[in-house]
Amino acid sequence: MGGARTPRKSAKIIALAIVLLLGAIVNFAVAWLIWALPMSSGGTFRVLTPGANEERWWSENAPAGFAQKPTGHVDRRYFGRMTTDLNFEQASGPNTPWIRNTAMRVRAGWPMHSMEGAVWSDPLGSIFHRRHLYYPPSGWPCSKWGLPCRPLGVGFAINSIVYAAILWLLLEAYCAIRRRRRIKRGLCPACAYPVGESAMCSECGKAVVLKRGMGT
Repeated sequence: MGGARTPRKSAKIIALAIVLLLGAIVNFAVAWLIWALPMSSGGTFRVLTPGANEERWWSENAPAGFAQKPTGHVDRRYFGRMTTDLNFEQASGPNTPWIRNTAMRVRAGWPMHSMEGAVWSDPLGSIFHRRHLYYPPSGWPCSKWGLPCRPLGVGFAINSIVYAAILWLLLEAYCAIRRRRRIKRGLCPACAYPVGESAMCSECGKAVVLKRGMGT
C-alpha cells in the first residue's frame, strides 16, 4: 500500500511544480503584454515631489556620473502598469532649468506589479544601459524602452501562484469532464480501456465507477 502511494505523491508533486512553472511563464507573458500595449487615456497622471523611496531607488541604481538624487517626479498609472519618470534639473542660467539626468522606471503585471524595468538617459549625452538583470541587455528588442526584466519578489510570487491556480483549476475541470465521458462510454476513466461490467480495469488495475444499471 505504502509503495503504491509514493508514485502518486511524486506525480502530484511533479505536476504541481510544472503548473507553478507555467504560472511563472504566464506571469512573464502577461507583464510583457501589458507593457507592450499602448497606454490608454483612462490612466492617471500626477506630478509629485520625489519621496524617500524614489530617492533611495535612484541612489541605489543610478549609473556613474549621475546626480545623487532626483528633483522631479511624475507618475503615470494605467491598468496593470505604472511608469515613474524621475529627473534631475540643473540651472544653466538665471531662471532657466534644464534636465540633465532622467530615469524611466516601468512596473507591469496583473493583479499586482510583478516585473520591473528601467532606462537611464542623459539628454546631453547618450542612453545608458547597465548589463544587469534589472535592465534589458543592449541587444534585446525594445531595450531602450525599459522592457521589464526584473521580477519584483512579492508581486511576482503572488501573480505566479494566481496563474498557477487558474491553470490547475482548468486542468482539473478538463480531467473531470474526460473522466465522465469515459465512464459514460464504458471505459476506464484512468486509461480509457474498455471495462464492460467489470468493477476493476483489467489494463491498469484501477477501480472503475460503473454507470447506473451496470454490474447489477
